[in-house]
Amino acid sequence: MRLSCAWIIAFAAVISAAAAVPFASGGGFNLPCLYDNCYSEMVACKEKNCQDFLICSAKCIAHWDEDTTKGKYDVLNCTSKCQFTYTDDNSDKFMTCAASNDCMELPPIPSTCRAASAKPAKQLSVKDLQGDWRVVRGYHPVFDCYACVHQHFESMSDTTWQFAPSFVVTLVDGTHKAVSAKIEMPVEPPGKGFTFTYDFAGAANNATWWVVDKADDGSYVLVYYCGAVADWNYEGAMVMARSTSLPSSAYTKIAASFQSTVGLDLKDFCSNQVTNCNNGKN
Repeated sequence: MRLSCAWIIAFAAVISAAAAVPFASGGGFNLPCLYDNCYSEMVACKEKNCQDFLICSAKCIAHWDEDTTKGKYDVLNCTSKCQFTYTDDNSDKFMTCAASNDCMELPPIPSTCRAASAKPAKQLSVKDLQGDWRVVRGYHPVFDCYACVHQHFESMSDTTWQFAPSFVVTLVDGTHKAVSAKIEMPVEPPGKGFTFTYDFAGAANNATWWVVDKADDGSYVLVYYCGAVADWNYEGAMVMARSTSLPSSAYTKIAASFQSTVGLDLKDFCSNQVTNCNNGKN
């Protein structure tokens, strides 16, 4: 076993950052596993930003048992702020390595995925998402309710599309920041879900989307998805519109469609901020 000053510093840093604030309901980092699989990533994580990220996230998870929301939404909102505030290349690589090598255990978040019982109103695919959209309603109170969500979809090849979301997040200190990403999606036959993986804000995600309905005039499209970050499972849904507003008659149809396709009540959705968004750049 090799021991070096860098390893000792990194070991002490991760201990002070994460282990000093125990994860509630079990969980934490497996340090021998990190040593064997993520040595360089752990050494790099001795830098301040990575340390701040670990401390911030561990403090969020320490309140796990106090969070009585069904999807641990308060904890997720807290850890999301940590991610967007402190994540950099070092913390991103460290968390990705820890998760991919099972060196990190998180208390699980169970979630019901309704895909098996879904009844899409139309045979749609990722190709029906082409172009630009605004998310005007969202189901998951953390992941689907950011302000100023703009989503762009375009074909990259016969088998791959690119999804480019941008939105505004709240940071730990209460300030706001515009963030964006570029994510590849596979092309699947109409009516089928399409599964893809991506790393975003220091978290490795696995998600499957279904396009369950689309307006006859193309003014909106309805998406349902299930996903997971390590042992944290979640489900979400979005009303994506071509403009920043839809008429009430459209929402009557949308409510009926979400109820009949995946059993969601539109009353449980948030209304996203879609105006004052820097001329559509965020």
